[in-house]
Amino acid sequence: MDSAAMINRCFRHQHPEAYGATEVAEPPLPIRLRYGQDRSPAPSRECLPDDALGYPGVEAESKMLAEHAATEPLEDLEPVSTATEIEAAIAAVKKVFVEDTLHRYVVEILNHTRTDTRLALGASPRAGIALLRVAKAHAVIRGRDYVVPSDVKDVATDVLTHRVILAPEARTAGIDAADSIREAVERTRVPV
Repeated sequence: MDSAAMINRCFRHQHPEAYGATEVAEPPLPIRLRYGQDRSPAPSRECLPDDALGYPGVEAESKMLAEHAATEPLEDLEPVSTATEIEAAIAAVKKVFVEDTLHRYVVEILNHTRTDTRLALGASPRAGIALLRVAKAHAVIRGRDYVVPSDVKDVATDVLTHRVILAPEARTAGIDAADSIREAVERTRVPV
């Protein structure tokens, strides 16, 4: 299996609706990620740790406690790919070309977060590195060996939201960090 196929397999498993599935299977736990409600699909969620999960309902949490108290779910896990497939996918992502204008595009997005008064702390240079890495994986999933601006736009909110800190006033006002990131992306001129 080539690396793009392996990444696609993981993506397809997590986001079957993006592949035309009419019914989406429920995840094993009663917690469902909010991913993809108003954006196009992005790469596998394992590398994107931020999603506001909230708490499960009483019944769902009770069921989860019963299942986890009786068995150790991690003991039942089976691999979905081999180490060789994962290494090939990582190598494919590393080979993806990123034009210099896209490096500047990412820096401009980061700078918008740094000047946003709703944020006490904007996105760091390491956040930019993470954004580019995930954009490269997104390009591979889309069958390309180069990044385009839409790769960055599609994953920016998911990658950057947990890498900024809301100002106390913004948090009190009910502002979401994801909104700040989306606005930073919208305000940043796309390179041509």
